Amino acid sequence: MLSLEDKIAQMTLVGIGNKNDIYGVKKLISENKIGGVIIYRNNYNDYTEMLNLINSLKECNKDNPYPLFIAIDQEGGRVNRMPLEFKNIYNAFKLGATNNLEIIEEAAKITSNMLFQTGINMNFAPVLDIKNYNNNQVIGNRAFSSSSAKVSLYGTTYMKVSQKENVIPVVKHFPGHGMVKTDSHSFLPIVYNFNKVKETNIKPFEEAIKSGADAIMIGHILIKGYTGIYPASLSDKFIKEELREKLSYNGVVMTDELSMHSIRYFYGKHRSIINAFKAGNDIICRKYYNEFYKYNIEKIVKLVNKGDIDIHQINDSVNRIIALKTKYLLTDNSFSGCNIKDINTKIVNLNKKIDNNIDTLTIQK
Repeated sequence: MLSLEDKIAQMTLVGIGNKNDIYGVKKLISENKIGGVIIYRNNYNDYTEMLNLINSLKECNKDNPYPLFIAIDQEGGRVNRMPLEFKNIYNAFKLGATNNLEIIEEAAKITSNMLFQTGINMNFAPVLDIKNYNNNQVIGNRAFSSSSAKVSLYGTTYMKVSQKENVIPVVKHFPGHGMVKTDSHSFLPIVYNFNKVKETNIKPFEEAIKSGADAIMIGHILIKGYTGIYPASLSDKFIKEELREKLSYNGVVMTDELSMHSIRYFYGKHRSIINAFKAGNDIICRKYYNEFYKYNIEKIVKLVNKGDIDIHQINDSVNRIIALKTKYLLTDNSFSGCNIKDINTKIVNLNKKIDNNIDTLTIQK
């Protein structure tokens, strides 16, 4: 039986911001039993180092009751976290411009196989945002299309292949980052007409939920007249009403990265994490920093004991997390890695296929 401290720890997904953080993150795993880790390209110099890191993280968790989530942002295109030895699949917009479901499926299968064989069991993909603005730099070519229907079809197709290949797909960024031009890494995006958003941008998420989405990432987007002073990711009203009730979603909900400048600046380094728990997120994504335990896990435990955060909400979240780990048969066993040459051959052939099938008019839009 998990203690309250262990439950809060399971709800925490800690990012390794740089190599200097590795020791601290390993300590959080072995001593505090956090639920998982997010890895980035600057954590390793090559594939061997990447494999060694992942296997060593799992080794730290060997005495803990539940396996780790090992998560990564591997969309393809400009969001690519694999070492430089690997070729890179074209961005989602090029994939979508082929109007070819077999190509979408192949991209998802190559990516998922590569990740699974590396010991990664969770991918922050596919992107279900819509390319609403040509000058939207935060999403842009990370989106499959400017068509809600196409994003719905291609996104759910990609998601289902990832599920089949045993890598948990996290669809993002609910309710849709494509509807704003501001990058939440720097400033807080604001939506002024949520009814318009609901007509188009939420549709891909609705379809993903109908198709069995396991996990949804909430974007740092403030919705004027709805979420008050908080973005959707920190709004209990928004998560409860729009996601849990209206869309009848019962899977895992997680925040986007809470160390983004827009969140730290407006809501505070520590306070934002408290707000994220209160809002009903099942998983809190945050890069490691000194005294992480004191200002996160320990603080939340105190708030639950005081009644400021509902213990039933915590229990529901932990049950969803454990159910997800059980569904995918997660393990902390070590992995020997994939065949880089074989993966690269598949990626090169896929990219050639994309080039031969691409609708140039779509790309020019």
